[in-house]
Amino acid sequence: GLANDLQVAAELKIQRDQILAQRMAASYLEQNPVSEAELRLAYDDNIDKLSGPQYKARHILLGSQEDALEVIEELDQGQNFEELAIERSTGPSGPNGGDLSWFAAETMVAPFATAVRSMKVGSYSAEPVETQFGFHVILLEDTRDQAPPGLDSVRAELTQFVSQEKIE
Repeated sequence: GLANDLQVAAELKIQRDQILAQRMAASYLEQNPVSEAELRLAYDDNIDKLSGPQYKARHILLGSQEDALEVIEELDQGQNFEELAIERSTGPSGPNGGDLSWFAAETMVAPFATAVRSMKVGSYSAEPVETQFGFHVILLEDTRDQAPPGLDSVRAELTQFVSQEKIE
């Protein structure tokens, strides 16, 4: 009698509809595969996101502006950035000396990205950078230009992206 239960019947209908939707999408993509022209267009539209400047930085995340100003003062007095990050940072990168590795500025929250873009390699932020996570003291270690990847190296991701757009 479970099939007559309203809750079970509703769940079965949802499962049936999901299976039909998946099969319909697969059938549609079989009949309308992603073309080379669509891939090229998606690549051209997204090339800016796949290339450009990258930054290698460290940061010390603190809970208050006063704490961040104290850290900047300690740095001004010659303290080691990595050691201060290990000792004082409240962020997850603290135990690693605040290392954020390489990143595109666009992947960071706006105030952090703006600060990094304006810094010179080897310098740390003269003022705390406030974000929704707290107050950051940032050390910019290096920059590099990331060359855009070739279409073939991102073909699988772009095919999935274009397929999803076609289904939608």
